[in-house]
Amino acid sequence: MYDVMILDDNREAIEKLKDQLKEYPDFRVTATASDGTTGKAVLLKERPHLLFLDIELPDMDAFELIRQIGPEVDWNMEIVFYTAYNKYVIKAIRSSAFDYLVKPVNKSELDETLGRFCQKAEAVSDSNFLEKATSLPRENIWLISTVFGKRLVHLHDIGLILHNSAGGQWEVVLTDESVLRIRHKTSARKILAFSDLLVKVNQSCIVNINYLKGVENNKCVFRPPFSEYKDIVVTKEGRRDLEGGLFIL
Repeated sequence: MYDVMILDDNREAIEKLKDQLKEYPDFRVTATASDGTTGKAVLLKERPHLLFLDIELPDMDAFELIRQIGPEVDWNMEIVFYTAYNKYVIKAIRSSAFDYLVKPVNKSELDETLGRFCQKAEAVSDSNFLEKATSLPRENIWLISTVFGKRLVHLHDIGLILHNSAGGQWEVVLTDESVLRIRHKTSARKILAFSDLLVKVNQSCIVNINYLKGVENNKCVFRPPFSEYKDIVVTKEGRRDLEGGLFIL
C-alpha cells in the first residue's frame, strides 16, 4: 500500500481530497499538515510515497519547502502540486513535480495521476529487485509479486500472513510493520510449502512460529514486534498443526 501525505492550509480541502482517495484501495492517507514547518517535520518522520502539496502555505511556499527537504529525502517519493491556480505550472515543472492538479480535483485527472504513479512505482520496484537479487542469499528468500511490484523478503522478516477476504489475497506482515499484499491469488497450501516454520492457525492466518511465544485461551501470543496481534484465534486443526512440528515435553 502506498502512504500518502496531504499538506494544505485549507482543512476543508484536505478532507475533500481524503474522501476522494478512499476510492483507491492501494492508497492510504497517513499524515496531513497545514503549514510548511510542521509539514516538513511530519514528512521526514512518516516518509510517504506520495505528497499532495498545496503551493501557497502560511509560512512558506511549496518551492521553499522542496528546497529545504531536498537533501533529507532519501526515499522514493513523488510530489503532486495541487492548487487553485494555474499560474505555477511552469515553476512546478521546473521543480520536477510528478503532476499538477487544480482544485477542486477532477476524478478523471486523479485517476490518471494515481495510475501513472503506480506504473512508475512498479518500475522502480522491479529495478530495485534486480539490484538486490544478486546480493542476497537464496535460502529462505521469497520473491513476492505485490500490487506494487516485486519484493525480495527473507523468512525471518515475516511474522504473519493474513488473508484479506475482501480482496481474496494474502497479505504478508513484516517486522518493520509494513504489509505486502500478494498480487496473485495464492493458495495457503503453496505458502505453507515454503517452510516448516509457517503454520496455518486458522482459515485466515498463517504464522511464523519463530515469533510465536505460545497459545493462551486459544489465541496466539506473539513475540515483539508482533505483540499487538492479540486476537488471532487458534482452531483445533491449527493447534494440531502447531503441535505436529514441535517437541512436546
